[in-house]
Amino acid sequence: MLACMLWFEVLERWNRLREAGEPVVPALQQAIDTVFDARIGDISGRGKLATDMREIWMMQPRFERRSGSGVYTLIEQPRYRAGFDFLRLRADAGEIEPALADWWEDFALGSDDEREALLEDVRELEKQQRRAAKTHQLPRKEGIGPVARPMMWPRPCPKARRRPKSDVAAAAGLAARRR
Repeated sequence: MLACMLWFEVLERWNRLREAGEPVVPALQQAIDTVFDARIGDISGRGKLATDMREIWMMQPRFERRSGSGVYTLIEQPRYRAGFDFLRLRADAGEIEPALADWWEDFALGSDDEREALLEDVRELEKQQRRAAKTHQLPRKEGIGPVARPMMWPRPCPKARRRPKSDVAAAAGLAARRR
């Protein structure tokens, strides 16, 4: 219950850190530490309480990744049910899409075949999103129609430049070329 009460402070700090460019997981860890220090302090029993809340909160970004072997390791976690219940509360509060919590519930309760079908659906959705993000539609000449061109982001690193010649070496090279 305390995890629910403190979540909005953690979420607010987490969002600020992510907007500042901090990676997702380190930002969440830093937000949790800040809230713990400010709100809980050094009370006795903090260790067990803080560990439980930290595990529940640290699962939340993992719920957003629904591909790879990570989904299987997540549902095998001892605190999975507590993390999932927290995810469901977030969905009920309108913080996240209810479809995400529904997907995890279906995955946890499904058979091996149902789980594989759910994972395949996510893979297809991710492929479609990548294709849409990587291509721009450019008109072709003569009304042939649009052509997809890959986006040039991130741009390749520029080639390393050669070390500039010293003034003496440059002058010697210039003198040699004049001859």
